[in-house]
Amino acid sequence: MQVSRTALGLGSDAVGVNSPSLQDKCRKLNELATSKLAEIITHVSSGDPAWQGYKESEVIVARQLLDSEFQLTKH
Repeated sequence: MQVSRTALGLGSDAVGVNSPSLQDKCRKLNELATSKLAEIITHVSSGDPAWQGYKESEVIVARQLLDSEFQLTKH
């Protein structure tokens, strides 16, 4: 699947993968994705019926991913 630069909010002025604006957008996207993943894990783990439907194995892997990312950022 390809995503256009416009869809990512990059416009035509982005100059490549080392562009500071692209790096900033990727960092922000990663922060948003991490936050949403943590929100899903929290609600599913608490038994919130509105958040059921995720496979237990998916939640376990997501939690491990967040835990490993947290360990990397602590050092």
